[in-house]
Amino acid sequence: MAHIKERKILQRIASRVDIVRHRSADDVLTFTFVGKDITPDTVIFTIKDMPGGTVLFTDTNTVGQHLDPAAADGGTTQFTVPDDDATLNAQLSTTDASLLWYEVELVIISSGNDERWFEGDFVSKP
Repeated sequence: MAHIKERKILQRIASRVDIVRHRSADDVLTFTFVGKDITPDTVIFTIKDMPGGTVLFTDTNTVGQHLDPAAADGGTTQFTVPDDDATLNAQLSTTDASLLWYEVELVIISSGNDERWFEGDFVSKP
């Protein structure tokens, strides 16, 4: 059974937040959208090899899948990056840290607009 590490990320729109992960357990990432009720919205989490590059991992939360979409300090949603994801692991060094890129997009259903709320380096260490 894999260990699970949890990180909470609390930031405002268009924030750069770097994430460092140690490969040995699934990573649970919780994102808080300060001042925003995300109940009707979709959130997309993506890891790429570089900004604008190839998608290595993606996950989507829609209505009913958010952790606490109407929390007082802002809606929260959660994603798990599995330690054994074959596509992601194929891009990672087995001896050195690997520098990737991640993005979190909020798709606002009422307007159809996409907003990038979080982005940054996704460093994966062996």
